[in-house]
Amino acid sequence: MFSGNVWVEARKRESYTEYARGTIARHLADNFGNGLSSFFPLYLRDDQFGELADGVRRTPNLSELALRYIESMNVAPHDLFHHALAVLHNPAYREANAGGLRMGWPRIPLPDDRDALMASARRGRTLARLLDTEADASDLLDRKIAVAAKTDGSRMAGDDFSITAGWGHHGAGKAVMPGQGKLTEHPDTVDVYFNDRAYWVNVPKPVWTYRLGGYQVLKKWLSYREHKVLGRALRLDELDHFTQTARRIAAILEATE
Repeated sequence: MFSGNVWVEARKRESYTEYARGTIARHLADNFGNGLSSFFPLYLRDDQFGELADGVRRTPNLSELALRYIESMNVAPHDLFHHALAVLHNPAYREANAGGLRMGWPRIPLPDDRDALMASARRGRTLARLLDTEADASDLLDRKIAVAAKTDGSRMAGDDFSITAGWGHHGAGKAVMPGQGKLTEHPDTVDVYFNDRAYWVNVPKPVWTYRLGGYQVLKKWLSYREHKVLGRALRLDELDHFTQTARRIAAILEATE
């Protein structure tokens, strides 16, 4: 995470009623967030004066004021980077700065206590692992969430892996449109069906409704895997991807409480 090829994505003018950014990116998208996003790297390449790390010379992407701050706190650049990530995902900060997050660049508060800063940085590092799908976060995940099963308890095989519950369909111009799908609701969780005989059990309701970038993450994923859209059944790794994504979301929500 500290090799310099990681960014925080943000927007100066949010296109949704709620701030939906502050995410981690390892690779910059071709459209750079539809031209609306800004990407803030942890390090900048500096072939002349930068310190050598992983074969690349780099300098921290910090202002002189920020450099003086981390020196006074005796912390590393990545500690401040992860503190900023933690702040952007703090519900109290988002509520207090809702207008600014949608329309501008609100300030990131800097603790005057080193212990408080490091506690925030640790939370930010946890969030970075969870938001970065290429980073191993298996030790942080709850194995009981989003378990694939069949309604009759038998082993899944063949067409059991096809998503036919109506989660998506092609609209005009081959655009993929979301569908209603099929859920069974319980007091705190939902069971998410991918057909009439197989489902993911025990998906917490906040995980199911979780949005990132303006989209309901799990429902959006399902819409593109509907058999009529995908043209085939899910592979085992795709089935597991839904499970792991649900578990990461649960851990993100826990880390930001």
